[in-house]
Amino acid sequence: NASNANNNNNPNPKVPRRTSIPLNLKSHVCPVPQCQRQFKRLEHLKRHMRIHTHERPFACSLCTKAFSRSDNLSQHMKTHQR
Repeated sequence: NASNANNNNNPNPKVPRRTSIPLNLKSHVCPVPQCQRQFKRLEHLKRHMRIHTHERPFACSLCTKAFSRSDNLSQHMKTHQR
């Protein structure tokens, strides 16, 4: 909303800050009892679950590193271009 756009914490006052999604719209809940994080999108819950499972399906083809997220692998691949 416009009142948030003038907030001093906003680095770009022309762009309103995104507000938090109300918890009642976050219907995907992490099943780990100690966690219980909630997500609006199922794919975000699935991505989050890799924290608990330690799954790292995105492996570097040039070294032994692997990542839980494809964007982290993409960022890592830039280190091999130096």
